[in-house]
Amino acid sequence: MQIDLSSALAFLDRIWNAGADGIIGTVAVAIATLAWRKLKSVSLSSSTWVIARFRRRAGSKQSLARGVRLRELRFLRTYRFDEAWIAREVSRGHTSQIIFLLWFGFWILAAGLKNVVTVSDHPLSASPVAMLLGACPMYVFEVLWIYHSSAASKVIKHRQKVKIWRYHR
Repeated sequence: MQIDLSSALAFLDRIWNAGADGIIGTVAVAIATLAWRKLKSVSLSSSTWVIARFRRRAGSKQSLARGVRLRELRFLRTYRFDEAWIAREVSRGHTSQIIFLLWFGFWILAAGLKNVVTVSDHPLSASPVAMLLGACPMYVFEVLWIYHSSAASKVIKHRQKVKIWRYHR
């Protein structure tokens, strides 16, 4: 089997480019590993500081839990009979869900057609970063969907528990 000069040069070029990608990937992983270790050490030191601070104050865990519960109850009390707010939150949740599902469908379609869809005159398969960046809005709308739906469901569930006593005289 004979190999001509152009095929050999193309093969060497492919090896060179793949090698450069491998080196860049290795450097990126090394930097990410170092950053992760630094963040881990900072988070561990800050968490020990928080734990030490809570241990110094008596009953602070209970007061923190009571504060979170009080904030939630104030939120529920503020919006439990506000029909417009509840309808708006349900609407926001449904809108975010629809946008999330549409974006997911478009993203799956683009992933399936990654050799056909082009980004700046290159196929989408040549740019995995573009694929990841294209998925980011999908996750944003998913979080918004969960946030708005859970807020509305909390208020509706609490509203069903509330009894209104009216005295007739």
